[in-house]
Amino acid sequence: MTFGRVIASGSIASLALAGCARFASVDSAPRGIVVVDVPAPQAALVRRNEIAPYAGQALGDALLRLRPEWLRADPSARGAAGSARALIYIDDVPVDDASALRTTASDAVVEARLLSPVEARTRYGPTCRCPAGVILVRTRS
Repeated sequence: MTFGRVIASGSIASLALAGCARFASVDSAPRGIVVVDVPAPQAALVRRNEIAPYAGQALGDALLRLRPEWLRADPSARGAAGSARALIYIDDVPVDDASALRTTASDAVVEARLLSPVEARTRYGPTCRCPAGVILVRTRS
């Protein structure tokens, strides 16, 4: 069996190595390669800087564009009749109506966080009826 031979210059070899290897630190990266850590967006958190482009709009509209999955019904939620939606808490106060997201100005929001059902029960106690979790909104107060 015959194998082909590939000869590559230093810069091309470095690029090939960079594409195939994971580096433990910047010091271990091949010469000429710049390693940049870019924080991944957090699926369970929306911060003020993400909400800012939606100034003047309702928080519900901003979340519909930024995290639409938060507003969908969860058909897999156990213990719920039919499908369940995440409950809304604004500044740790439960809001009975999901329309609160339409009446809350995005300008006033510091962050919004999606708590899983387990996280919500841990935070609000076993009486929390939140089979699909909680959307926790923190405003400037």
